Amino acid sequence: MTADPVLTVAATRNPRAEAAIGAGLAAYNADRFRPGDTAILDVVVRDGESGEPVGGLLGHTSFGLFFLDLFYLPEAQRGRGLGGHILALAENEARRRGCTAAFVYTVTFQAPGFYERHGYRRFGEIACPPDGATRIFLTKSLPAGAKEGKPLRADAREPAASGLPPGPSRPLLCQLRQDGHTAEPERP
Repeated sequence: MTADPVLTVAATRNPRAEAAIGAGLAAYNADRFRPGDTAILDVVVRDGESGEPVGGLLGHTSFGLFFLDLFYLPEAQRGRGLGGHILALAENEARRRGCTAAFVYTVTFQAPGFYERHGYRRFGEIACPPDGATRIFLTKSLPAGAKEGKPLRADAREPAASGLPPGPSRPLLCQLRQDGHTAEPERP
């Protein structure tokens, strides 16, 4: 690059720019530390009838850490323990991959209490004016050998198997996606 660089500000992600920046950073990290080991770790909740995704957790693991990027459940599926089961599945997989800690940030109007009830602790906050919301940064230690949860089938017809109270007439199926591959959902 001999000419002066041109700087642009973008409101949409350019795939070529993302590839160049990602590859450059990966090469830099590998040269100075070690090759990257970033891998997708998603737990997808699918409608039991259609198999379509309705919610779940999107995350990734990298250099021994589990990053919980996005987590959403439809209102009708909250308050039954499904969120805790999803979180346990993801944490168990992160431990299996050698992760020793988890990281998430949320906003005051979202779910800080949920994460705190599941062992996450706050380590930072940033105010987001003018609306009064605050970004909350949380972490959790993932010690090796911690009790692992069981895969979940949140099926109203099988409450004992899932450990959840009876739910809607159409079951939701929880499925772990590893390294970008998604297995076919289990059918009731």
